[in-house]
Amino acid sequence: MIELIHPEKSNVSKSDIKAKLAQTLKAKEENISIFGLKTKFGGGRSTGFALLYDSLDARKKYDSKKMLRRVSPRLPSQRTFSRPLAGLGES
Repeated sequence: MIELIHPEKSNVSKSDIKAKLAQTLKAKEENISIFGLKTKFGGGRSTGFALLYDSLDARKKYDSKKMLRRVSPRLPSQRTFSRPLAGLGES
């Protein structure tokens, strides 16, 4: 669990938090997973969770699919339709 104090800012971005944690813990940013950030009423203080993995392979193995999709580039969906769409299918 992490607790952040940021008196001049209303909130802090996840990328800023990752950079600071990576510098402090001497780890790579891609091995850090941050989630569940909640800003206290009035700003200035936030709490959340951070997980540090040994390697990128360990993160891919143990981190949830939702968290991995959040950081990976979006790929076009491979959606298939059960019937042709109006105007696009066979006559």
